[in-house]
Amino acid sequence: MIIGAPVFFYGLPAQLKALVDRCQVFWARKYVLKQEPAIQGRKGAFIAVGATKGATLFDGAKLTVKCLFDAMGWSTRMSCSSGV
Repeated sequence: MIIGAPVFFYGLPAQLKALVDRCQVFWARKYVLKQEPAIQGRKGAFIAVGATKGATLFDGAKLTVKCLFDAMGWSTRMSCSSGV
């Protein structure tokens, strides 16, 4: 899965965050029920852009996507770039 998104106020856009929230079932399966993820071993990539030079501009979005991919048992790759 490749996720591409602009970053606003250090986070993901609402539509993408809604998708992440719907994947809570994967986190519960892994950490509450102690079951292996059903679709583990795949790869996920995150590509983000932002319009400011803030040193931590992408930290919130990267953490959210990293937690999503971790809950699903996927390896990750991330690339972020400031537009300024």
